[in-house]
Amino acid sequence: MSFGSSDQPLATSFFGSRTSSGPLTTSVSGGFSSAREIATTEGSLAATRDIDGAMSIQLLQPRNRKQRLVLLLLQEKLLLLPEKRASCRSQFITAVVPILLTAAADASSWCSSDRQKIRRCIEWRSFVFTSSMDGGEFRNYFRVTRTAFATLLIKLGPAIEKKTTYFGKPLSVEVRLAVFLYFAGHGCSLNMLRSQLGIGKSTASGILREVSKGIVGLMKSYISFPTQRVELLKLSMEFEDGYGIPGCVGALDGCQIPIVQLSAPKSEKFYNRKGFDSLNMSAVVDRSRRFLDVDVRWPGSVGDNRVFSNSAVGRLHG
Repeated sequence: MSFGSSDQPLATSFFGSRTSSGPLTTSVSGGFSSAREIATTEGSLAATRDIDGAMSIQLLQPRNRKQRLVLLLLQEKLLLLPEKRASCRSQFITAVVPILLTAAADASSWCSSDRQKIRRCIEWRSFVFTSSMDGGEFRNYFRVTRTAFATLLIKLGPAIEKKTTYFGKPLSVEVRLAVFLYFAGHGCSLNMLRSQLGIGKSTASGILREVSKGIVGLMKSYISFPTQRVELLKLSMEFEDGYGIPGCVGALDGCQIPIVQLSAPKSEKFYNRKGFDSLNMSAVVDRSRRFLDVDVRWPGSVGDNRVFSNSAVGRLHG
């Protein structure tokens, strides 16, 4: 039951008295927008405001106990309203203010961290892609020469390039390739990429996945074991001229590549004879140490004979 606008303070004092004519009068001090009459089943309540702004509520011609009870209940409700408002205000301050302070602190921390990441990323790019870095430093960073880096950009650019969207401008192709080569050359973690290069873990993870897919897509164009007799004879002559080994077309070896953390539940099939989880890789190179075949499909528990039999060289030999 409301007698005033919600934005005005309710009564600060309340008292009741009986006039000489009989009706019980209840006065409420405070600002009310208008006076109203509240109809009841047995009579009516009249609300009036005097010159000072005080509101008087009268039960006109109270005929029975029920009418007087209605007024007493109304009086009790109005008396409790200021206390309820104060209690609600206190609860709001207690509950909401700490949340707002925490949110403000988090926002400040995030902005500071974000600015640091942006600064690190800009500094790293300017350091890497300027002529001030000599060839030796560049090779130590990425394990390739500047010429090889430029060649990789030409080959992989269309596969790893990202278009500008409403969310902002993506990292350039140069930066994406540099992130992948730094990760592959140093074997670092995503956390290290985040701290060293100033990019997020999710961004770094996406870059590694996309560049890897781009490289695998080009694999058959650059790594393929020759099947033509003329090509095999050429390889054999190169080995004989260089190392004095006749009839050899390639050097074959295997390697157990350790798995730091399995993405699937631990399985015995990855546990190799050397006592750790791995992938069993086999590879063939020519006289100039260029890869002719690479196979990294097999878990560590698979023997070298089976890996060789299912490789391109093994199928050719069989």
